[in-house]
Amino acid sequence: ARIENSTTPGIVKGRGDSDSLRVDFVDPNADVTKGEVVYTSGQQNSPFPAAIPIGTVSKVTKAHGDLQQDVLVKPLVDFAHLDYVKVLRPPPGRWCASVGRSATATNTAGGIHSAVEAFSCAS
Repeated sequence: ARIENSTTPGIVKGRGDSDSLRVDFVDPNADVTKGEVVYTSGQQNSPFPAAIPIGTVSKVTKAHGDLQQDVLVKPLVDFAHLDYVKVLRPPPGRWCASVGRSATATNTAGGIHSAVEAFSCAS
């Protein structure tokens, strides 16, 4: 994933039963601010194209000496109220390990919201 204004990369992960996502491996010197949009980066052979919005930064915590920032993201999708979900399956002969949640949702008002799950795939 990539954080909007700072263009800082990171890996977005779900947090189990929490309503927020976490961005791991964020450079401790990057200037990340609350309200920035987090997008897919499309890097490293990702099955997801770049620039799909995932959510907005809801909290940033920096501690002196930490190797990364603690960045929480509020997803653009309410996972409890999805009308449509697209499931992506790996091609035959490959396996994928999931590190988050994936959905594309259309609400009843016609607005389209999306959130993306990161996968690590191998042959």
